[in-house]
Amino acid sequence: MAEHKAYLKESATAPLKEVKLRTPTPTGGQLLVEVLATRIVHYTKKQSLGFPAIYPLVPGGGAIGRVVAVGEPISTGFLPGMLVLCDPTVRARDDPSGHTIMLQGLFSGISEASARVMRNEFRDGAWAQKMLIPVENATVLDEDELITKQGYSIPQLTHICSLVLPLGGFEKVRLKAGEQVIVAPATGHFGGCAVLVALALGASKVIVLGRDRQALQYLASLDPLKRVHPVPITSDA
Repeated sequence: MAEHKAYLKESATAPLKEVKLRTPTPTGGQLLVEVLATRIVHYTKKQSLGFPAIYPLVPGGGAIGRVVAVGEPISTGFLPGMLVLCDPTVRARDDPSGHTIMLQGLFSGISEASARVMRNEFRDGAWAQKMLIPVENATVLDEDELITKQGYSIPQLTHICSLVLPLGGFEKVRLKAGEQVIVAPATGHFGGCAVLVALALGASKVIVLGRDRQALQYLASLDPLKRVHPVPITSDA
């Protein structure tokens, strides 16, 4: 029986421990992925103590991985060896509203239906050598373009997991090239990501608000076209 190493939490307050787990065999609609890099997000401790989840649990939300096996019957374009982005946002396939959501390795959601999704085979996250994910949660990455030509490292690509969050928001409001954006606050992790995504989408001006003047100036320095305009917050009003 194949096994792999992982970090496991028996409960929200239990310490991480290194264990060996049985390596699952993917079935239809599933991928087995070798985890190449994942993140320790800044809110990890808060998540462990404050977010509902189903335990025991292998933590870790989002990863860059390589496809090891594709579940049968194969009905997708995935092949072993492909480099993929693993999205932790798992949605119930039988809920057309898309509201039954949990975060793999992180969060069981806000409803009993979401918790039931986390009790299935996609509970465990990316702090492991291997991870089982739904096929719809994998995005094939152009390894030659990103790594060979652009020079990104595998760990650097994990930043995509954060960038897709503001991207979803901008797609929701249909941001178009040439439009102006206000990001408030802009100096935190996801706020900073929103600034980068807005620039990449072609915003003509990105107004960034925050209390940390040094961080605001750093954001402004990221764009040689000088589209980022810092506005310090100076009061509680």
